[in-house]
Amino acid sequence: MTKAEIVFNKLAKKKEPGPLQSLVPGAVAGTIATSVVMPLDTISDAQKQWRNAAIKTTEEAGLAQAGKSFMNTARELYNPKIRAAANSRGMKAFYSGYGGKMLKVVPSMALTYGIASAIEKKIRDK
Repeated sequence: MTKAEIVFNKLAKKKEPGPLQSLVPGAVAGTIATSVVMPLDTISDAQKQWRNAAIKTTEEAGLAQAGKSFMNTARELYNPKIRAAANSRGMKAFYSGYGGKMLKVVPSMALTYGIASAIEKKIRDK
């Protein structure tokens, strides 16, 4: 028996992951994807809010102007000059609402991956 056959036999004898174990890769993927995309999503949401805001004061007019460009919006979120009451500055501003988004995305991605894995296993076993 060659080394390749020994390795192949060992791999063939490995157990398939259980239903709960198959949820972990989906949860990890959801966490990573959300962490990477969150700043872009926050900038996009801020642009929409600032564009749709009724222009009543010069501060709101400045926000509407800052929301025209993706980079201007990012700069205003990172270092607020127009907004008088900026709750967060720097990178923290780009992750506003991160906890709530994680409560939505992680279980959703875990279930999606787990169900897809179970269906694939059923199809493969037939």
